[in-house]
Amino acid sequence: LNHFSPASMVWWHFVPIMNLYRPLQAVQAVWHCSTPESGGVDAASREGVLGLWWGTWILTNLGVRLMSYMSSGYGLAILSATCATAACVAAMAMVNALEERQAKRAAELFR
Repeated sequence: LNHFSPASMVWWHFVPIMNLYRPLQAVQAVWHCSTPESGGVDAASREGVLGLWWGTWILTNLGVRLMSYMSSGYGLAILSATCATAACVAAMAMVNALEERQAKRAAELFR
């Protein structure tokens, strides 16, 4: 796995091209390091939330870029706002799943 500092988890969002995949890799690294040894967390089904979050984030950014080049695009604005809402919901689901994993992992480490 890659090593990410707390600062790099933020500044990779601002590096062109790298911002398309390094932030996702950073979150995946935290996700995998938070896996409880005993299992119990539906890792396979919940890991899809990472892809959903990142996919909607990328779609939102593409929509915003396209809107900046078009003079009138209400349909594109609605689609972009819908993707942004989906990205927020996916981010909340991802954070909740990650918190659950970390709580179970911490309970294992500190028993």
